[in-house]
Amino acid sequence: MHGGTVVSVGYDPDGLGYFATIQSFVNGEYYTHQYSHLQDAGRPNNGSQIIAGQMIGLQGLSGNLRQAIRLGYTTPHTHVIVRKRIGAGWDLKNDYSNPINPEQIMSTKFDQHGNPIPGTDC
Repeated sequence: MHGGTVVSVGYDPDGLGYFATIQSFVNGEYYTHQYSHLQDAGRPNNGSQIIAGQMIGLQGLSGNLRQAIRLGYTTPHTHVIVRKRIGAGWDLKNDYSNPINPEQIMSTKFDQHGNPIPGTDC
């Protein structure tokens, strides 16, 4: 979604599964973008620099997603969790907000079906 620095790559077996977290500077503010339910292979290393549009992983079935699919609740997907820096430090748990709607910081706009609106691409 936005370029930045990879600040956390890991695995959460009960929730996110394989994930990658990128810290970005957008419109004068710091944000984290966390992509989850990824495959293990293909994720960037901590400290890597990412540019907008660069692939940071492949959609997978990791974490609690596999069990949800078995129960018939969903299909494979990737979560994007965006948080704004609100504290004075850099602690991912204490200095960032609760998740916000990613559309607040995206230049691409979407219609009611989730399709990009022409002419608003990032």
